[in-house]
Amino acid sequence: MEITFAVMLLLGCADDTSVCEAAQEVAPKYVSIEACEQDIENKFLQDTRFPTLMAQCLAVPASQDAGPVAIDWQVTDDGRLLANVVDSQRQYAGLKAETATD
Repeated sequence: MEITFAVMLLLGCADDTSVCEAAQEVAPKYVSIEACEQDIENKFLQDTRFPTLMAQCLAVPASQDAGPVAIDWQVTDDGRLLANVVDSQRQYAGLKAETATD
């Protein structure tokens, strides 16, 4: 899979992660997964609205480069964040986030 960029999914959650919501309206755009992962701690320090924050960096394949990025996500019963980029035209359970422009 050829990736064109990476995005960060940042969720704000209750202490027990039973309820989570997107902590940002616009998903930041990064040149690589590594660059995204290096920014996670900064995002955690900047956002104090939620008792618990969860983040995951996701590669965006070249086929999804145009338009908004759709992210299907869920938090499991044991508190793990599972997320992936999906075709923005299909139905999904998670978040459709506009990516930041360059």
